[in-house]
Amino acid sequence: MKPIINVHCHLLNFRFVPDRFFRKRAPFGEDLLSKTTSRAIVRILTLMRPGRRHDRAHDVLGLLRGGIGDVATALVREMDAAGISLATPLAMDLEFGCHRNRPEIPYRDQLKMLSLIVSEHPERLKPFVMLDPRRSGSAELAIQCLERMDFCGVKIYPSLGYSPDPYDVLNDKHSSANLEAIYGYCEGHSIPITAHCSRGGAYGEHILPEHHIRDAYAHPRCWETVLKKHNRLILNLAHFGGDLGLVEDDSWSGAILEMMKDHPTLYADLSCNPQALERKSSVQYFKSLRRVLDDPLTRERILFGTDWFMLRHTWTESEIVRVFGELPKDDFEQITFRNPSAFLFPNSCRPR
Repeated sequence: MKPIINVHCHLLNFRFVPDRFFRKRAPFGEDLLSKTTSRAIVRILTLMRPGRRHDRAHDVLGLLRGGIGDVATALVREMDAAGISLATPLAMDLEFGCHRNRPEIPYRDQLKMLSLIVSEHPERLKPFVMLDPRRSGSAELAIQCLERMDFCGVKIYPSLGYSPDPYDVLNDKHSSANLEAIYGYCEGHSIPITAHCSRGGAYGEHILPEHHIRDAYAHPRCWETVLKKHNRLILNLAHFGGDLGLVEDDSWSGAILEMMKDHPTLYADLSCNPQALERKSSVQYFKSLRRVLDDPLTRERILFGTDWFMLRHTWTESEIVRVFGELPKDDFEQITFRNPSAFLFPNSCRPR
């Protein structure tokens, strides 16, 4: 069996995320989640209704309250149990999506901490630096992380409030310049980019109630102009497959598959796809996925990712690997090793 590579996961805790993010996007705040009484309630629910996996929700709360080193240790431990050899934690810069409400640990310090953690797990973790183009000097910061701090890729999260297209009139000149600079650098140095591409996830506070606007920022078609200009850019549009059963319609997955015909370095990962894990939807999900993998044009573009620990409240890494492991062996190795290797190591510097 080939090594398993997870191209989409996160290392986060409460100190890495602005307090305002929780207040605006959840019916409870960090202060409540971190209280001993809250943890006790979760334990009681676990005993009363163990089938609901409240114990795993408790695990997630414990991780969020702990140090980032403890979070990394938990990730590597789950990787070991699941047989995952390599993972790429994606940094998250949420300050500009929360009206510049800063996290307890500033973003630049988060990157230093992640770099130190990676030095302790050099063969297991290869992080991506997040670029929010509204941050002053964000392109220079990202390049510094790539050249000096062992980061191996870039994360883009447009639905936090900007278009990925540098020439979009909705962007200010500063943001456009940062985007154009990082695209040029990544294309010239074969650095992969992973972009959030889903109706779910985090959104900028100023567009949170505007569903049509926030979806427009995240839509895969927003990348067409970028890919036409930077035709060697290695890009992963993340969270592909959530609407896989609708690929024959005008779905986001369908749009990505169409774009792959014109852009040979365009990939899509399967992270945060509960449809694959739930009984009521898994049969249709894998039927559609097999259809994508049967097409020679798209077979080499699909990447395995779990989005740990976003689904950890219900599924462990081992359980996710086990579900996808029901694919035929060659299909499984295609999405978990061959394709991720080509995405992460395009110059044939591949893990053994």
